Amino acid sequence: AGGVTGQGPCVTSGSVARFGDASPDLIYSASVLLQAFPDARFVQLIRDGRDVAADMMADPAVLSWFRPAMLSEETEFPNPFLGVNSGEHGERWKAMPTAGKCALRWRSAVRLSATLHRELPREQLLTLRYEDLAASPAAAAQGLSDFLGTRVSKIALYGRNAPQVGLWHTRLRGTDAELVEKVAREELTRLGYR
Repeated sequence: AGGVTGQGPCVTSGSVARFGDASPDLIYSASVLLQAFPDARFVQLIRDGRDVAADMMADPAVLSWFRPAMLSEETEFPNPFLGVNSGEHGERWKAMPTAGKCALRWRSAVRLSATLHRELPREQLLTLRYEDLAASPAAAAQGLSDFLGTRVSKIALYGRNAPQVGLWHTRLRGTDAELVEKVAREELTRLGYR
């Protein structure tokens, strides 16, 4: 906004007409954001849970959330961020391999996405499949531009660092892939990832 480069804010807060945030964890605050900004538009990006689990397992920042201290006696349930539905499952979660914890977190995010899909009007929610975006970035950028009512550059979608589709086949060990598929079977099937 404003075309300003360098440090500091790029515009004064009074001149901001549109704001965007691509933080994946905002899904956990969507209902509150909608209350604060009734005209907000949400974009959900759905990706194969096996690819997501493989990327999560390679990310030290994500893995830090799976330390046993994250599920303490004071933890509130259900805990969609960790994918734990009740306090009774706390010990099972602590003992679960990392691949299972990643699958639980992905499954929980997909369930939250489905809830948003039922609750939000069509004109406020767009769901994109990552695999479609990777296959056709120009079409995805155009659809996103149309939905948001502003130009979205397709150049950003062509990056070398963009995660590739289907890498879970080589990145997840057999037992990890089996566990992810077992934990997230229903959502993988419903979304056509089987």
